Amino acid sequence: MRITSRRKFLGDLASAIALTAFPFKKTFAGFPNSLPHSPTSVKPSEYMNKFHKWYSHTFFNFEKHLSPLEKNYIQTCTQMMDQLSYKINDHFSYSLVTYSQRFSKNKVNSSRLAYGSIQHADRLQTPIRNILKNKGISTKDIQGMGQIAGLGWDFEENLLKVYSYYENLNKVQDADLKNLLKKASSIETYPFGLTSVSFKDKNLVEKKVYVALKEKLPAAVKDYPFREFIIHTNYMITDKRDMVPQVDLIKSDQLKNYLGSQWNHYQAQYEEFYKNIIPTTNPSAFIDTLAYQDSDHFTVYVP
Repeated sequence: MRITSRRKFLGDLASAIALTAFPFKKTFAGFPNSLPHSPTSVKPSEYMNKFHKWYSHTFFNFEKHLSPLEKNYIQTCTQMMDQLSYKINDHFSYSLVTYSQRFSKNKVNSSRLAYGSIQHADRLQTPIRNILKNKGISTKDIQGMGQIAGLGWDFEENLLKVYSYYENLNKVQDADLKNLLKKASSIETYPFGLTSVSFKDKNLVEKKVYVALKEKLPAAVKDYPFREFIIHTNYMITDKRDMVPQVDLIKSDQLKNYLGSQWNHYQAQYEEFYKNIIPTTNPSAFIDTLAYQDSDHFTVYVP
């Protein structure tokens, strides 16, 4: 899940993750510019079923790693989906689903995805609790269970992430998350946002908050070589790392000029998907949000 300016992951799968932080995705951070809630004319549920099948065949076979409970959870999210993002206000939406790929020189981690819902979060409470119980994860490590709106996975890192949505992050009760929010106290942000807790096996290993900035180009991203394509900036604040910018982007195939040669191969595969499987007038509709270090180290959030 992530906050994005167009479709956020945490958006409601049924009417809301894009991909901008589960996080949800770009929209997750808030999707500033209003864009179509669906990149195609295909029904969101049909679109995501096709995308999931294609992605699993092309990049990482999720079906071999997801448990039956997790597969049922994803199917539940998909069936509820009537839009790809959930509109928070005129500037932000939350993606309901996100697939992300982390590039690090010659290595790519394509085993990351997240599904959730804001509007229908109550219908996900039981499936999520069953998944946590099956994995031996105690809900005592997750304060504010009633706020939970989605799950995320990173199979290469053996991580399960639990996302919560808050209309006002000041209502967060977890002491660690409240301390993380203090790191952004000098930054002008919107009140809503996401939090997440990550588990490796049964152990809690990281906590995060995702905030949407009102400033489009803060100092941390103003020197990005593709800054002209940035429409919104979000910060992921964690207890293990520094604040990590996640930027929502204008759809453009010119982004490939800034992401290194390795990305070109992946972009070609996405374009082939949209051209042959789900025709769209925007062949670059797959790229929503980007966490960028340099041209060899970045994370792309789709679809």
